[in-house]
Amino acid sequence: MPKHLNYSMIIIVGKTTTIIFINIKMVKIGKYNYEKSTRPEKKLMVVVDGKTIHFGSRNMGHFKDKTGIWKSKDHNDPERRKNYLSRSAGIKDKSGRLTKDNPKSANYHARRVLW
Repeated sequence: MPKHLNYSMIIIVGKTTTIIFINIKMVKIGKYNYEKSTRPEKKLMVVVDGKTIHFGSRNMGHFKDKTGIWKSKDHNDPERRKNYLSRSAGIKDKSGRLTKDNPKSANYHARRVLW
């Protein structure tokens, strides 16, 4: 069951007393905290071992977003899900290892959170 966390980030701009409050929605699934990506072309991001991983194209649909952040893109089509999971299961990194089992890859998180 996803755990929704809401927090505010305070940003101080220059030497002025201006403080900007930004509400950020974070969802914990398993041991990872997912939030909306700061990259305009990506859906979600997660930090793994100090490295930020952005994944999921904002222009594409997905089976079911387990975070609920992008539920408007859910298509719930089991045939499309089956085809995507089959296709993405064969993606390899530069070393020739499958990325579906590597938590430091975008494919790992997309398969678990969006598909």
